[in-house]
Amino acid sequence: MLYIVLIQIFMWLAVLLTFILLVPGVWQILHTRNTISISKWMYILYPICSIAWITYAILLIFEKTPIIEVIGIAIAESLSMILAIYILIVKLSNLHQAKKQHMTEIEWYKSYSKQKREKQQLKALGINSELDLKNFQEHQQYLSKIIDQLAQEHPNIVDDRITSSKQYRKTVNKTIPSISKRLDHFKNVATNAEMAHTISLIYLDMYQGKIG
Repeated sequence: MLYIVLIQIFMWLAVLLTFILLVPGVWQILHTRNTISISKWMYILYPICSIAWITYAILLIFEKTPIIEVIGIAIAESLSMILAIYILIVKLSNLHQAKKQHMTEIEWYKSYSKQKREKQQLKALGINSELDLKNFQEHQQYLSKIIDQLAQEHPNIVDDRITSSKQYRKTVNKTIPSISKRLDHFKNVATNAEMAHTISLIYLDMYQGKIG
């Protein structure tokens, strides 16, 4: 009796571990799409191996093997095969995209990661489509014209670091990622409180999409 219990314990342990074995890889691919270190041939052979095990389990029925053991093997290999096929599909898709763009897989993945980061940065600013991006760029240009005009009309009021040009604002945008801190910065560098407030409102309106 103890022998049979041990067999069942180790069988279901193997079922669980066989499935868990592929989960970390699938999780990583879902979040990063990184398949650079993955061999496509491994995941071509893995489903074939799973099919062989499932066939073996089915054949065990004719040997009067307890159905619970047959089910255990079939479940483990079926789940593993599904995960392995998913990994293989993503791997082949990445290779196809790289080939289509005349890149190695590593070059393609670096390009993909960069584009993904840029999309996340744009999304953080409320830019979720090409139209949003176009509007945002128009807002940037409109903003530059307004501040340049203010600088010309009130050269003694607006600080030189703002009036100097778009290059300074571009540098600030890169070095101060937080929108609220960026607004505070432009307030502080203006020498006149009223003008500082005006500039802050211009920036705030730009990020809220009110300038068009």
